Amino acid sequence: METSIDPTIPTFHIERVAGAKVVVPDKVVVPDKPAEPVDRAELSERRKLKPDGLPTVSTMIVTALRETGKASRPVEIAEFVRRRRWATAPTEAITTAAWQMAKAGKLWRHDGRYGLNGFGHNGAGR
Repeated sequence: METSIDPTIPTFHIERVAGAKVVVPDKVVVPDKPAEPVDRAELSERRKLKPDGLPTVSTMIVTALRETGKASRPVEIAEFVRRRRWATAPTEAITTAAWQMAKAGKLWRHDGRYGLNGFGHNGAGR
């Protein structure tokens, strides 16, 4: 029967130092894993969300809010962007960008609606 030691479990031994027993952790030896080659082009393709040639998501949000003239929910902004520029725009991308813009003070947020500073502050989106 073959026993194997799990390398993730720490091991120790006991030594005598000046007549007292001392617990000494053993040195952990981690075998090197062979590095897998990384295809940078493939990696950037997988991470790519927005097609080339489109303005930034924040620019599309500002355009949507400016053209509708009212505060809107992220779903409404995403629908606008899909109709005008990016047919497959994920709502999550719009929601995240709008939240970050509001946090940075570029938009205001009230009751789940986002608006341009100075437009539609009554919370009803008008």
